[in-house]
Amino acid sequence: MKEWLTIRGITYRRLASEMGQSAASVCKKVNGEVGWNRNDLKFLKQRYGLSADFVLGFKTGDTTTGELPAIRKEACA
Repeated sequence: MKEWLTIRGITYRRLASEMGQSAASVCKKVNGEVGWNRNDLKFLKQRYGLSADFVLGFKTGDTTTGELPAIRKEACA
């Protein structure tokens, strides 16, 4: 999710504004400190076409184990 945002030039602040949330909240969600909720996932699907699996960080092609990839955390403002 972090790489997807970076490639598209979408900042946490911009995404947060679109979602009606604080930039700090979105930062924590992207960094895995706080989970995405159903409304977040619905918004991201409707606005950007992102699947819940993608947003939640499930590895492509690894649907059997349900393991999440390692998440590099960054400081949130």
